[in-house]
Parts: sequence; C-alpha cells; structure tokens
Amino acid sequence: MVAKTKLDALIQKISKASVSYPQLQRLAEQTIKKESPLKALDLAKDLLESPVYQARMLATYLLGHLAGEMPETLKLLRQRVSRDPDYRVQEALAQTVDIICAKAGYQESLPLIKDWLGDDNPSVRRAVTEGLRVWTARPYFKTNPEAAVNLLRGLRADESEYVRRSIGAALRDIAKKHKTLVNREVKTWDLSDKKIQQTKLLVSKAPGGAKPAAKSKAKAKPAKKAAAKKPAAKKPVTKAKAKAKPKAKAKVKSKAKAKAKRR
Repeated sequence: MVAKTKLDALIQKISKASVSYPQLQRLAEQTIKKESPLKALDLAKDLLESPVYQARMLATYLLGHLAGEMPETLKLLRQRVSRDPDYRVQEALAQTVDIICAKAGYQESLPLIKDWLGDDNPSVRRAVTEGLRVWTARPYFKTNPEAAVNLLRGLRADESEYVRRSIGAALRDIAKKHKTLVNREVKTWDLSDKKIQQTKLLVSKAPGGAKPAAKSKAKAKPAKKAAAKKPAAKKPVTKAKAKAKPKAKAKVKSKAKAKAKRR
C-alpha cells in the first residue's frame, strides 16, 4: 500500500485533461526504473482503485512492464483492466499488449497472443488485434506476414463487431505492403456469413472515402469546356422592342416636316 498523501499527489498530477498517452507511458517507465517490482505492483493496484481514468491507465502500463517477471500482472490485466468501462483504459490495455510482446519478443509471445485471442471477453481479444497494429511492422511478423494473417483470420466471424472492426483494420494495414497475401486470404472466405461479409468490407475499405468523388469531378471539367465553345444563342426580340422601332422612325419624319414648313 502506497502512502495516501503520495498516492493522492500522483493522481492529482496526472488527472489533468492535457496529460497524454505518451506522457503516462513515460511516467510508467520512470516508475519502473525507480521503484522495486513489488513497490511498483502495489502502486499499480492502488491506482486501479481510483475513479480517475488516467490513474487506471498508468496502472495498466505499470502492469505491462512488470508482466515479464511477475506473471500475476497478466491476470490483473486480463480479468480486471479488460472490464474497465472507460475506452481510454481499453486503449491503454491494447498498447500494453504491445509492451509485453516487445519486451518478451513477438515470436516468444505467440502462446500469449493465441491465448488472448481465444478469450471469452471481446475486450481481451481486441486488445491483441488492435495493440499489435501494424502487425507486419513488428519484429517476427515483419518477416512472417502469413503468421499475422493466419492469427487474424480466426476472428473474421467474431461475435463482437468491436473485434471484427479491429480485424478488418488490421488486415487492411497488412494489405498496404502484402496486398496479394491478404487478397488470397479473403477470397477463401464464406461470404454467406454476414459477419464475414462485414469484415471483408472493412478489409477492402479504401482509406479516405472522398478520393473517388474527386475523380468524377475531374471528368466533368472537359464537359464544361466543351459547353463554353458553343456559340451564344441570339436573344429573341421582344414585341415591346419591335413596336418601339416604328415609333422612332415616326419621330424622324415629323422633324423633317417641321423643317420644311419653316423654309
């Protein structure tokens, strides 16, 4: 148990809205270097009890750094943190999965990755699928993209849309450099399943939906130029203008008669 005054001071320091994810991550790293594993674990447990979401985020990062030497932290992350109602804590959990895998090695973490991907809690499954993005930018998966695709394909029909969206985005990331691999995988999917249909749409969804519209505008420009070449139609003479012309002639005749009389 951390001294209450010290704990309160820490929570007050990090409870400002301007405190970012990277700042909390750096604070977690500094704490791990400064404190013993037991003290850091006690601090994490105390922070988890706080109603301040930044405190629970910091606790999550601390638990991730301790996972290699204190396996009980994995249980806290999986059973406690994954049930936190705040989405920012869930994002911190996803980032923490990457911290754990980076410290232990991504290939060495495959048993953990597979285990979490098979968890009953969608937040645990999503922590892996989202936390390791971009999968093929990580060591091991960078040279073994098929391994990443094979792990992700297992959740293409996940019951949770929350997870399916993450799967679609993760495969779309991979397709940027391994398009043939992802296309070959997607072609094998049974699209009679609506869940799989949705995941496929998410995989093939083009980033920046406004681009196709820009093309259609470009095509429209020549049509505008062609329209400009057409000769302007002559304006029809209105009846009022047509009647006005004889009146003008009549005025000229009357002036001429007036001059003749004077003479």
